[in-house]
Amino acid sequence: MMDNNSLEYWFANLQNERPYLDEATLIKLVESRVTELLDTQPDLLWSYLYRLDVEEHKIELALLQGTSVAHALAILIIDRQKQRVKTKRAYREGADPGQDFNPTDL
Repeated sequence: MMDNNSLEYWFANLQNERPYLDEATLIKLVESRVTELLDTQPDLLWSYLYRLDVEEHKIELALLQGTSVAHALAILIIDRQKQRVKTKRAYREGADPGQDFNPTDL
């Protein structure tokens, strides 16, 4: 059973709605989950970062900087997802690889 405040619960109950979600809000949502994982299951977080293919040297830099580690990791996660979308688009038939990221592609 999912916690009513969890991100998974929120997404599962969207059904066919498409709420407006800007990048700053998305960063806050991801940062919240990263904070939770850092506090409760750091090994799971490292596993997620590995599976998302976030570059290790970027993770190390995020851990060394003076600002919020969770915020820095959230930005890395979102940036990596943007790269993945751009790469998929580049290999899609008839797509323009130089086209900017569009959140609706996720």
